Amino acid sequence: MTKKAQRRRIGLLSPRRPKRWHADDSDYGRHVLDSARQELHPRYRRGLLDEPGVPADDRFVLPEQSELLKDLNAMIDMALARSGALNSDDDDPLIQMAENAGLTLAEYEAVALQAEGWDWASIAKAQHVSENAARHSGRRGVLKLRQFVLISA
Repeated sequence: MTKKAQRRRIGLLSPRRPKRWHADDSDYGRHVLDSARQELHPRYRRGLLDEPGVPADDRFVLPEQSELLKDLNAMIDMALARSGALNSDDDDPLIQMAENAGLTLAEYEAVALQAEGWDWASIAKAQHVSENAARHSGRRGVLKLRQFVLISA
């Protein structure tokens, strides 16, 4: 036993701190000028329901956006609506492929939600089925899409 370990055992030195695997909330914001943990490491945000095509961490979608960015987004949306890009879901290639491949509604939902980055537990909760049933319908849907692509190519 080393001298340092003997001193720790007697109580002359403070006990060793265990090595942590991740940062703790107490590590941040101790001083007024320090940054908070949420500022340095924001949690992952899901995409907005009304704008599913926009990434969740897009700077133009954050709630604290300026009036200029809100006006610009409104003008872009008006231009897209006028051009006919937002008129129907029939233009979506995944919907067209799903119809031609013969996917059921459960298979299409599982494949689409998986493509958006949802995990299987969330997909099962949204479909009101078990997690195994959601995985099974997702696998069947992907298999049907692959077979359709191989046959059509």
